[in-house]
Parts: sequence; C-alpha cells; structure tokens
Amino acid sequence: MMNRIGRKSLGLLFLLMGGIFLANQWTSVEFVQMFGYVGSILFIAIIVEVILFYRSREPGTTIQFDKGAMVVLVIALVASSGAQYIHTHGGVVQGFSLYGWEPNKTSIQIEETYELANDVQSIQFSLPSANLKIVGGKGNKVKLTGTVKSNEKSESEVQKAFEKAREMEMTENTFHYEVENPSFSLFSRNHLSADFTIEIPENRPLDVQVTNGSVEVNDMLNDIQVSTTNGRADIETITGDVSVQNTNGIISVRNIEGTTEGITTNGRVLAENLSGDTRLKTTNGTVEVESKKVGGNWELETTNGNITIRVPEDSDVTVTGETTNGTVDGDLDWVREKEENFMRMYNEGSAVHNDGTYDINAKGTNGMIRVSFLN
Repeated sequence: MMNRIGRKSLGLLFLLMGGIFLANQWTSVEFVQMFGYVGSILFIAIIVEVILFYRSREPGTTIQFDKGAMVVLVIALVASSGAQYIHTHGGVVQGFSLYGWEPNKTSIQIEETYELANDVQSIQFSLPSANLKIVGGKGNKVKLTGTVKSNEKSESEVQKAFEKAREMEMTENTFHYEVENPSFSLFSRNHLSADFTIEIPENRPLDVQVTNGSVEVNDMLNDIQVSTTNGRADIETITGDVSVQNTNGIISVRNIEGTTEGITTNGRVLAENLSGDTRLKTTNGTVEVESKKVGGNWELETTNGNITIRVPEDSDVTVTGETTNGTVDGDLDWVREKEENFMRMYNEGSAVHNDGTYDINAKGTNGMIRVSFLN
C-alpha cells in the first residue's frame, strides 16, 4: 500500500503537540510561544516527505496526498502562524499580511478637534478595526489625528465612506465618538480601518471599545475602561482605576495607582508597579507581575501558562498558590498542606511574609507558580 504524503507529517504533529504540552508543564515557556514554531517544522516535514517519495518511488508511480492528513496540517500551519503573531504582537488581524494579502490599501489623513463642554464628565470611543493611541493632556479638547484606510479606489471615496460611518455626539455629560463599518466582510470594498492618535483631557473618565485592533492609553488622572479583541491593550501611568477586557491579545498594565483588572483569553497578562487591589486573569497565556511595592490584594489566575510574581523583599504579603499540573515555589518559606503526598506536595503552598498584610492568591491549572524577590 502506498504511503500517501502527509501521514508522517501528521504523526510528527501529534508528537510535537505532546512534547509542547509536557514542556509547558515543567518550563517557563508558554504554550502559544512554542506552538508558533510548529508551522515551520511541519512545512519542512512535508517538503522532506515529497523529496523522499521522489527518491524512492518505483517507475510509473505518481505522488498522492492523504486528504484528511493534509487538511489537518493546513489548519495547523495557519493556527501556528496566528499563534506566533499573537505572541509577538498581541493580535491577529494584522496577521493577514503574513499570507500576502494586505487589506485597505487606499488611505486618507484625518485631523479633527472637538471642544468639550465644561459639564462633560465622560469620554467614549467605539471603533472597529482600529489601532488607537490615547494620551491624556491639558486643556478641554479632544484632538484626533491619523489615517483611515479602505479598499475604495480613490481617496474621495474613502473620505465619503468615513464621514458616513462616523458619528460624534456630545450630550450634557458625555462625549461619544463612534465609527460603524458598513459591512462585516473583511473583503468588502468599503470596509474601514483606522490608526489614530487621540489627545483628551487627562482628568476625564475614559471608555474605549475596539474590535479587531490595539489600544494604548497613557497619562490619565481618572478611571479608564478598555475593551478590545484581536489586538494588544497597553495601559500605562494611570492615577485612577483601570479595567481591561481583551480576547486574543496581550494585556500590559504599568504604573497604576488605583485598582487594576485585566482579563484576556488567548494572550499574556503583563503587569508592573500596581499600587491597589488587582485582578489579572487569562486562559491561554502567562501572568507576569512585577511591582516595586504591594499596596493591595492580588488575584492572579491562568489555565494554560505560568504565573510569575516579583516583589520587594520587604513586602507585607500572604501568598497562596495552587496549580494542578505544575509546581508552586520561590523565595518564600512555604507551608505545604499535602506534605504526606509527595506527588502532589508541590502543587500548592502558602507563606506569610513579614506582616502578611496583603493577600496574593495565584491559581493555575497547567503551569507553574513562582514568587521571587526583586534585587
């Protein structure tokens, strides 16, 4: 029976997935990062299969592919490329350019300024397919600059489509800026995408919703809420409370004086210098926290990934860690409740350090939990 092309590569895929799963349990390398290399390995394996076939084939035989195996391999190749892009950039939409297709080639420049009424207490943005950089500043204006892209053939058509999709509303208490795409198809000619830098008054609460894009917010004195999908969320230097929701992307929060909440699926959560109560959660990715002081209770959780915590040695913390497939360890004097069970003893641990004022609870499923002191 002829050995069809793809079967050996499919077997290799199963071996790689098993190896990645085991490595993820016992090392600090996350699953998404390792899976990102699978595509390149499979591509080489398929080429090797073809070469070996032609070197050993009998006269008159023709090359044949195993259709089922090839379907699985193609899916794995695409998923691996997406995983690599998510790990590096925190989003998947821009990854279309990896496959030679770059949407929205016609662009226009946008410059808009809006004077806010004194009684406006909240600023809201809602945009699809957008990358936003929002910076807090002095004054009482919203200044928006950047580019809008579309598959329209001319700049005038892009301008017309944007003006039709854009809505700005200022009520007694709220400034609301929204862009609605006229079509849900990525291949629609009038599909819009945007890259904006926005300066807003630093002392107003901010609410941002982006679909298929990244959000960066810096230098705000009030509370912010950010929701995005398929892109990074980078939040830095915020005096108020921060709430970030993401899907398929990285969350990075730094220098937050208020409370912090960061929840994502399929992405890492990176945090630095958090002064208040904190909740960080992801499904497929690591949670990494480093802070020069601990001034609130922390709740950290992931399903597939490691949790790493770095705090000063003089911190007053009570740490509780629990994971199913992994270890809980680090620079603390751990108490193990399951010392009688050697196989499960290091899956959990608790420690009271100094006064133990603030609680740090870390929970994982497939990955390790480690606490270490800053130098």
